[in-house]
Amino acid sequence: MSTNPSHPHATLVFLPSGRRGQFPHGMTLLDAARRLGEPIESTCGGHLLCGKCQVRIEAGDFPRFGIHSTPDHVTPPTDEEAAWLPSPTPYRLACNARIQGDLVVFVPEHARTHQQTIRKAAGDRAIQVIPTIRQVYVELTPPSLDDRLSDWERLAAGLAEQWGLEGLTISYPALLRLQDALRVGKWRATTIVWAESQVIGVRPGYQEGVWGLAVDVGSTTMAAYLCDLETGDLLASHAVMNPQVAYGEDLMSRISYATQNEDGVKKLLRAVTGAFNRLAGEVARKAGIRREDIHEAVVVGNTTMMALFLGLNPASLGEAPFTLANREAMDWPASTLKLRLHPAANVHILPAIAGHVGADNVAVLLAEEPETLDEPTLIIDVGTNAEIDLWDGQQLYAASSPTGPAFEGAQIAFGMRAAPGAIERVRIDRETLAVRYKVIGEERWSDQWTPDAPPAVAPSGVCGSGIIEAVAELFMAGVLLPDGRFNPDARSDRLRWEGKRGAFVLTRAEETAMG
Repeated sequence: MSTNPSHPHATLVFLPSGRRGQFPHGMTLLDAARRLGEPIESTCGGHLLCGKCQVRIEAGDFPRFGIHSTPDHVTPPTDEEAAWLPSPTPYRLACNARIQGDLVVFVPEHARTHQQTIRKAAGDRAIQVIPTIRQVYVELTPPSLDDRLSDWERLAAGLAEQWGLEGLTISYPALLRLQDALRVGKWRATTIVWAESQVIGVRPGYQEGVWGLAVDVGSTTMAAYLCDLETGDLLASHAVMNPQVAYGEDLMSRISYATQNEDGVKKLLRAVTGAFNRLAGEVARKAGIRREDIHEAVVVGNTTMMALFLGLNPASLGEAPFTLANREAMDWPASTLKLRLHPAANVHILPAIAGHVGADNVAVLLAEEPETLDEPTLIIDVGTNAEIDLWDGQQLYAASSPTGPAFEGAQIAFGMRAAPGAIERVRIDRETLAVRYKVIGEERWSDQWTPDAPPAVAPSGVCGSGIIEAVAELFMAGVLLPDGRFNPDARSDRLRWEGKRGAFVLTRAEETAMG
């Protein structure tokens, strides 16, 4: 909608939940969120006393919502609000920012009252541990006037003599610490060697501990797993929502944002890099180590996520023939990617198979090893982007499809994620076409609600499972024809027509969070 004062209402979309509605100019973002049932933390009740209701106003065109959003579409921060926020900051306090135009508002995890549940637990399986990183202990002869080798020559010679490691190079971060480490350790040192080719760390004396990080960069969620590279033990794990959802919930939306906005790729890169560093810090904290002690990382994700993780423009993945910048496995210094790990840590990215069959699918195949089985095997990985692998006993076939839009209500007028307030179950009476439904966050069906016992959460939209059940129920009730069109002979005040275009009302306005 226009920001012209003659138009008294504006359209708001909250991410990542997808809740949306129209609200009058001058209303605070917190009040609008409350009307939609968007759970924003506000301990003080919106009186500008706690600073917890932090949100981010997204800038740019959002074709899916038909919205142009900009931070100028809310009132500027007051001195009281500024006192709660660091400077500079991308955040505003929802209790103080008032609507002046159309907005896409991202609610970060720390500001959500009901954070989305993310299930990314790792399973146990027996594997042979052959890490790229190894640590070796050496004892060296101190230098003298008769033995004037440099410290690195001395260490390299000791590694060759005692461990058979020849032709090694030393990384710059290791070189910076080399001399102090050897002298503090009285010429005894523990060295960290990467790929039998480079010394990336030198510790004084004998010290144990080399750690590696595995990260799955999903379209919707990111998960990190910290492992002991000597034993293979999983030490800690943590998952967060991928902050890139603010710029597009599915792959094609994210590709569009990256290509249609001048700084789109940079914004998406900053978002995923920041989330990676927060994940690394959290698993390190849980395991009782420093983030700088993580010496190796392996990263997987679909091809679009890997392109954006590396800061590559994903435009070629948005149209046939879906060409990749590089399909092979890659190794990059963590420092080059601005990842806060050990100063000389390496980041390994698994290879891709095809334009939209990426490193995450390769990781699944490495873990499941279907090629070792005699019988035909089907592997299905359902996420925002889904992959299917078929082993027929002789050859492996792979394919992918964007399932996220279907399961998250994309391109549906009131589609949303599976969050509190989403209609997830639907039943339609075959005779009367009366509708009853369940929403996430309320155990009872809608026909059990009463004025004295209202729902804990009013409906705000419909998620994928609700859409699937609604379509099935409409078909079995004869409202939908086999070709997918609405039946013009069906009779119900819920079935409405705009010319030849039909719509079916699942829940009436007065029953919803928007009213």
